[in-house]
Amino acid sequence: MGQTTEAKPQMLDTGVPNLDLVLGGGLQQHNSYIIAGLPGTGKSVLSQQIAFHRARQGDRVLLITGLDEPHRNLLEHMSTFRFADLDMIGPQIETISVVPFLDQPVDEKINVLRRTVLDAQPQLVMLDGLRSLEAFADGAQGMYRFLYGLTSWFAVEGITLLLTREVDAGDTPDLPEFNLVDGVLVLRRDSANRRSLKHLWVWKMRGQKPLAGLHAYTIDQHGITVWPRPQATFHLQDRPWSNERLAFGVSTFDRQLGGGLPEATSALLAGDPGTGKTTLGLAFLSNGVHEGQAGVWVGFRESRSDVLGASKQWGTDLTEANVEGWVSFLTMAPAELEPDRLAGLLQGQVAQVGAKRLVLDAAEVLEDAFPSPGDAAAFIDWLVQSLPRQGVTTVVTHRTPRLPGQEFDVSDLPGGALVDNIILLRQVRRGNQLRRAIAVTKMNRPGYDATIREFTLDQYGITVGEPLSYEVEEPALRAGSEPVRRPA
Repeated sequence: MGQTTEAKPQMLDTGVPNLDLVLGGGLQQHNSYIIAGLPGTGKSVLSQQIAFHRARQGDRVLLITGLDEPHRNLLEHMSTFRFADLDMIGPQIETISVVPFLDQPVDEKINVLRRTVLDAQPQLVMLDGLRSLEAFADGAQGMYRFLYGLTSWFAVEGITLLLTREVDAGDTPDLPEFNLVDGVLVLRRDSANRRSLKHLWVWKMRGQKPLAGLHAYTIDQHGITVWPRPQATFHLQDRPWSNERLAFGVSTFDRQLGGGLPEATSALLAGDPGTGKTTLGLAFLSNGVHEGQAGVWVGFRESRSDVLGASKQWGTDLTEANVEGWVSFLTMAPAELEPDRLAGLLQGQVAQVGAKRLVLDAAEVLEDAFPSPGDAAAFIDWLVQSLPRQGVTTVVTHRTPRLPGQEFDVSDLPGGALVDNIILLRQVRRGNQLRRAIAVTKMNRPGYDATIREFTLDQYGITVGEPLSYEVEEPALRAGSEPVRRPA
């Protein structure tokens, strides 16, 4: 007895960065979709961006405008975006307006569109401004008949249909036309901490597994870019196991680590301001270049030139490595940072250079820069789990000032409960001098030395020296979960 296999639907890529990932593969040919949202959220931009991309792929496209945006305005607005090639209007993309036949009965509206489609023979039809048709559709029942006639006929003809629909805030799940189409994308404008945020929500997608939750998106001269929520793309798969160690290039400190950080793990460099966390991060990337391993620097306090200048000062010059593409710098001002966008840019840089090492400097900045307080902890938790599972050894620096009489505890730090390795840096006072101290308090491999040692930065570079005795006027370091061994 022969077996029958169900044919898989043909998927159409949208050409919108990261949108296909969020949708679970793209758009299915001959399905119908509504892009819904309040005015100004980018519904027309998104639909036109998809339409021009499909036209560049060879599809015939029919753009139908309603009352929301006349033809002249449509063309003027499209011309401001780089995705719009107006030379394609006519040969590959045909535009018509429904305004001349709005007063016709519903059946006649469908017939007019039917004749237009038969003449144009498109693979994709976009109807912009569905809400403007409601007043001319003989009420809700007429609108239902109109949409049913379009969606059922287009499905038979193998035509993909995109509709844009203005909605009022909060009424999205209650619109009857959403039951007729195969997919609904909602563009939202949310606010948090006095900031306006744009989010895309896949409310419905038949036959696919879209990414759950709200995903940030931005609009610029290139059109819309979607930034998938990083937690939605993370899977707790096995990380690549390796016995290799990635050294910092500081011999005494590398011996203290047992040879370096275990490959494909995460590390937290935490401690007082001015103790050298940033400098250690630069040394980690610099030694990676020496070992033939590309790296990425992510920072929020200094520009790329400032970071390169600091690398020269402490003997870890990364200027040539940056020019040759061994080290990439992602430096962003803390104002208006969004976790989804930052995660997307970071992963893009890692893929571009084939990074094996990554340093994110000054994670404490994220706590105030992200829209809500919990975003920083969620982002760091994702970072220290996700990148190591891609084979990237990840170092995060975090400033942790102590309050008088308060011992150090990492349990409240973002990523503190999930990070593989913890290195603490403190300033201790002996007499009238401040000394830097460093200790390894946690590693996911045996063989490390938890001795508290002096950490020196001078014109000769980085030095990890002799053990510090306890005869100091302030406590040095405490691991919290693991006891620090008294130096021999």
